[in-house]
Amino acid sequence: MTTPIPVQTEQYAECVGASKRVRWDIDRDVIRGREFDTSHKFLPDSISGVDQLGFLSEDEALFLSQIQGRTYANIFGLVERFINCKVLELSKFHWTGDQIALEALVRFSDEELKHQELFRRIERMIASKMPPGYNFLPEPNAVAAAVLSKSTWAVLGVTLMIELFTQTHYLKSIQPDSQLSPLFKDVFLYHWKEESQHARIDELEWVRENARLSAEQRDQAVDDMIALVGAVDGIVCAQAAADVRYFLTVKVPNLSEQNRQRLHDRVLRAYRWQYILSGVEERRFQKVLSAVITGEQMRRIEVALAPLIPSADPADNLADVNQTNVINPNKALWEKGDFTAIAAFMRESGETLVESLRVKPPIRALDLGCGDGTTAVPLARLGAEVTGIDIARNLVAAGNKRAAEQGLRRLKFQEGDACNLEGIDDHTFDLTVSVFGAMFASKPYDVAREMVRVTKPGGRIVMGNWIPNDPSFVSQLLKISSLFTPPPPEGFISPMLWGVESHVIERFGQAGVPPEKISMAKDTYYFVSASKGPADFIGLFRRFYGPTMNAFEAAKQSGRAEEFHSELLGLAKAHNKSTNDGTLIPATFLRVTVSL
Repeated sequence: MTTPIPVQTEQYAECVGASKRVRWDIDRDVIRGREFDTSHKFLPDSISGVDQLGFLSEDEALFLSQIQGRTYANIFGLVERFINCKVLELSKFHWTGDQIALEALVRFSDEELKHQELFRRIERMIASKMPPGYNFLPEPNAVAAAVLSKSTWAVLGVTLMIELFTQTHYLKSIQPDSQLSPLFKDVFLYHWKEESQHARIDELEWVRENARLSAEQRDQAVDDMIALVGAVDGIVCAQAAADVRYFLTVKVPNLSEQNRQRLHDRVLRAYRWQYILSGVEERRFQKVLSAVITGEQMRRIEVALAPLIPSADPADNLADVNQTNVINPNKALWEKGDFTAIAAFMRESGETLVESLRVKPPIRALDLGCGDGTTAVPLARLGAEVTGIDIARNLVAAGNKRAAEQGLRRLKFQEGDACNLEGIDDHTFDLTVSVFGAMFASKPYDVAREMVRVTKPGGRIVMGNWIPNDPSFVSQLLKISSLFTPPPPEGFISPMLWGVESHVIERFGQAGVPPEKISMAKDTYYFVSASKGPADFIGLFRRFYGPTMNAFEAAKQSGRAEEFHSELLGLAKAHNKSTNDGTLIPATFLRVTVSL
């Protein structure tokens, strides 16, 4: 017998109340007898990206903004067709049940029908003001049929993503821009008013649907969501190309080939951000998504999204909504495997290093790039109040589990990026430690600045960093791995430079620390296991250590995977000092101490 899934009646009731309060009429409230004024932009630059096209004249940029605005309105009319179908389908679960939830969904459907009519009207009105030749390619019913062939879980997830980005686009970009067409702004003002409760209902229904699924069904649903996002990207790519053709035909038919390509790339970047990535990066969406899927499923989604990022990088000022990348390559790298399997070999040296710090409570300590707590746990055992920060959510979860199992109430782990310790106040910690952690962050000068910022005057920063070209194990492992992988992208900064004294001095110098406050010495770390030998050790690197996993994938493509494995195994055996069948492999590192 299926267990009934509870209905959050109060939350549905709040949606009903909001629907009643904001109820509006297309003619009376939105259009009010007005026409579109084509002397104004329709979309702000922060959404359209037209300000990045310096080779366009002011008039040309204005027209491109209006084309994008026309497509923007049509896209919403398109997606609301399948959203309404799904809402009506979901209402049946409440027909003979919670009538407040049923009313919320019926109102949702009614409002979506009204929105579709609004966007049909807007298309006709804009078409009367613009030259002929514009073509909106996707057909709403065909798109709806394709979307609705996927699982309800996936459709609800994509719907929530869409409805959340409509909220943010309006609040952060459209509403504050006084240069936009007043009528266009009002269309999205009133759309925003009703979409806010729609997003709440989507979330409620998604959570209910998630509770109904088995683990296997949910795993398939994740694949369905990935497929839907891919289908959206197909629509986006085709429409971007169509809109660019229309723009060139009407406005600048003689644009150079180079600028045509730049134009197409910019429009595609804008559309991918508008209709996919700005929704995926919404914190509320990420919070709900993270709560209903596993780390492995999240990584599948991230891998699927990764190809879209170069064409939609928000760093180019496409939008000022949430300037963090959807996919942080460093985050994906460390979440790819399970570093806890490697960390099991590092516990003894972690404890030895912490003992050498001579911690005297009361003290507040930060372990940056903490993994699952190889140094954070022994620090907490000595009585320190410890915060562990790592970019990998799976390692944060593992660390909190270890802390709970060991009863370490003054130890907490949280997700974060060493390049930007957002939410951590200045001068918070007496001691900041990072042992083979922050050295892998992408922006070393930012890392140094952040470590100095969050550490108290009179406090210490202690880093453990691997040394480039050192003859010991880790340096050689990374060197061998580099021989089997493609060259790094342009601008890549090797994490091994944290093991070079001059670079350490320069980086902390930029953060305001004079050289005399920095001391460095070589030290030794040991990988230890009484029961697992070098073959087991290398096997774990192959299966669970992100950089080595990537190297093996590249080696496999070139048919050299077994050659790579043989070299690593030979390296581990050559460095193993164990006299039994276990592992005792030393590795030299640079120990850095900064006194503030």
